[in-house]
Amino acid sequence: MDNSTINTATATASTPLIANLLETRLLNNERVTLSDIANAGNVSVIEARKTLVQVFGTRVQFKRGRTGGIHLTA
Repeated sequence: MDNSTINTATATASTPLIANLLETRLLNNERVTLSDIANAGNVSVIEARKTLVQVFGTRVQFKRGRTGGIHLTA
């Protein structure tokens, strides 16, 4: 197995974890950053972002800056 296969397997296995973590934090009105989600899912920031887009589609928004983070629209 090469690194890309291992990374893909890890990202696929952690998809439910990443999605559940995001939803839980948002329901508790906590600030959520992409790096927090990536660290919790033990994946790269790029893989976490791709996973969130796959799971939530156009509902997920990524905002940069001091007040940024991840937001879900209704």
